[in-house]
Order: sequence, then structure tokens, then C-alpha cells
Amino acid sequence: MKKRIFSVLLASVMAMSLTAGCGGKKEGSEPSESKGNSITVLVESGSPAEALANETAADFEKETGCKVVIDAVAYTGMYDKLSTEIKAGEATHDVGCLDVVWLAAFRDAIEPINDADKSDFLPTLEESGTLDGNLLGYPKLVPGF
Repeated sequence: MKKRIFSVLLASVMAMSLTAGCGGKKEGSEPSESKGNSITVLVESGSPAEALANETAADFEKETGCKVVIDAVAYTGMYDKLSTEIKAGEATHDVGCLDVVWLAAFRDAIEPINDADKSDFLPTLEESGTLDGNLLGYPKLVPGF
């Protein structure tokens, strides 16, 4: 059940990011490793998010034609990496599986997903990822599930 919920979440986030990740970037702003029709996903190395991204990337590419580039970074470096990208105004990642407690710190740099299909998620999950009326993300790990 946990894997299905997270799989749906990751697929939803990746799908919502296609306009930005697959051809929607400014010219010259794409990471050198992922030129063209691709989406770059930041995940914590060694985490369930990395395992799931690796398991589903090929299917996502087959279904959408959009290559998935997975950037696995140690937890201790993720916050700094994202902060640096935001301050520089040059996002390397289209999707980030980040700690929900960081949403407040990055709220101005995260594209809200208010129009997402929320039918598969519990309302409490939506509430925990909503700041100032904007849905910024869903928690990937929920105690008790």
C-alpha cells in the first residue's frame, strides 16, 4: 500500500512537471546531462524515493517520451543544493522529493500544484503540504501507514 501511494504521488508530481521539465525551460538553462526532452528529479540517495524513481523511470519515459534523469544526493546536502539553485535563479531540478518541513523555506520557489487530481490522497496529506492556500507537495512518508 505504501509503495502504491508513493508511486502515484511521484507519478503525479512528475506528470505535473512535464510542461516545465520536458521542453519548457529557458534556452541554456537545462542541465548538461539532460538536454532535450527530459525531467530531472532530485531524491535522497539510498531512500525509498530513489528506489521508486529508479523502478518507475523507464515506464514513465515509455509512456510520455520524456527521459527521467535522477539526481540522488545525500540528505545533508539536499537543502543546500536547493537553496543554492534558488538563490542563483537557475533550477537544475524539475521535481524534488524533499523533506516536508522544508516547504515553508522554499514556498516562494515551489510551483503550486493546486489543480492536481487529489482523489487518491487523504485530506490530511493535502493539509500538511498546503501553505498560504497553495498545495506545494504531499508528504511521502506518513506514520501509521
